[in-house]
Amino acid sequence: MGVKRNRVTIISPSFQGGGAEKIAINLANYYASVGQEVSLIVLSSKGPYASQLSPSVKVNALNTRGRYVFFKLYKILKKDSSDVIFSAIRDTNVIVGAIGYFLKLPLVFREANTMDAIEEMPFYKGVLYKALMKRSYKKANLIIANSSDTKKDLIAHNITQSNKITVIGNPVLPAQEDALMASEPAHPWFDKEKFDLVLNVGRLHKQKNQEFLLYAFSELYKENNRARLIILGEGELQSRLNRLAKLLGIEAVIEIVSFQNNPFVFYKAASVFALTSSWEGFGNVLVEAMWCKTPVIALDCPGGPKSILNNGEFGHLLSTDDPAVFAAQISNILTSDNRDAIERAYQRSLEYSVPAIASLYYQQATGQPRR
Repeated sequence: MGVKRNRVTIISPSFQGGGAEKIAINLANYYASVGQEVSLIVLSSKGPYASQLSPSVKVNALNTRGRYVFFKLYKILKKDSSDVIFSAIRDTNVIVGAIGYFLKLPLVFREANTMDAIEEMPFYKGVLYKALMKRSYKKANLIIANSSDTKKDLIAHNITQSNKITVIGNPVLPAQEDALMASEPAHPWFDKEKFDLVLNVGRLHKQKNQEFLLYAFSELYKENNRARLIILGEGELQSRLNRLAKLLGIEAVIEIVSFQNNPFVFYKAASVFALTSSWEGFGNVLVEAMWCKTPVIALDCPGGPKSILNNGEFGHLLSTDDPAVFAAQISNILTSDNRDAIERAYQRSLEYSVPAIASLYYQQATGQPRR
């Protein structure tokens, strides 16, 4: 008789290019690579990350919306006999938790962000959403918060109790990224002999605070005409950011580039990676930049950046709302010898490898080490 394979189910919204979707792909691919039987349930099969999924992972795509999501997911989970069911993001947590009132399921919720986004909702919508979270999260056996700030927010908003939450950083760096790094760069601003490239990666959304970055970059460009800015992302604020760039007179030296399956050539080519988010759940992009040995600078916002950078030990962490101060620090990075700091940051990034973090996930979820 063969050895029984452990079974893992992961639930994610889609294959779109978001952080939670990438985490779901990373976990699914890793668990499949070590011999576990893995199912990935997605509410929608749309998105570019589908091409990155291992063929060893079984995919269940609901491809439905509204109340039908609940019923289709219920039918799939009723037949599920997994050792653990991971839900990757808050919206799926709420749905799966509701199903947990009808089925006994080994649920583990990943909480990917602080509560700031809910605080930005209209009052009654925010109150309703928090009430749904509180009910649904009761059905989770474990909640994995990706930063201490995320855990504190869950407790402060009375979503769940402290003893139900464990803090584990995100599984960011899968093994195949060595191959991705080897890809040839293909943008004229990647020439470090001619340009000082500042890079930002993130959806074009209020949370990412890219208007602040444009103001900061305009100050930097006044003093350094070698400076260029690439923002790698898509979203509803693209037109607004383009208008602001034109107003600031920097439209010729910035570029907004749409989603890339391989962002690592951009990280590798950048002279500085800048994160200006108003809040972050974790900050996968910081880890990716550090792994590519690119100096990083971030605003000290609620969420993961301060943990990743250990309060500034592994990168520049600024508490400021002044774009000129942020620009001055970028300038200091560009003119300094950062080799020792870059190496320390690189070593730090390795702590967030998929094998290391995925094993912790499984151990915490099941009480046994990943075999």
